[in-house]
Amino acid sequence: MKIHTLYKSRIKQSSKAFDDTARLYCRAVDFYINVCLNEWKDASKCSNSKDAVNFCESVSLRTKARPATKYDFSGYLYKFPCYLRRAAIASAFGKVSSYKSNLANWNANPVGEKPGIPHT
Repeated sequence: MKIHTLYKSRIKQSSKAFDDTARLYCRAVDFYINVCLNEWKDASKCSNSKDAVNFCESVSLRTKARPATKYDFSGYLYKFPCYLRRAAIASAFGKVSSYKSNLANWNANPVGEKPGIPHT
């Protein structure tokens, strides 16, 4: 059996097809960075990224069982694919968690510049 991979191949002329997707993904990450920063008291209780995804979805995705949420992601990015949304949440949670940890370390020993607020 022969296996073919494309890991070393570059997409030259059609890379522009991904620009809009990357731009939307960055907007989603920024949205969830703000959610995590604003809701850090509750979000910090999440022990892993799956818990963080569940928490962020519970405060930002409106469903039949949850018609009112504090944040409206669907109104911000309508019909955004769930796999990209979940990846954006995990990325945002990681950035905010790192920022909060670095900020706590800096507050304990203020050497150098204060850590900057995360963004994409």
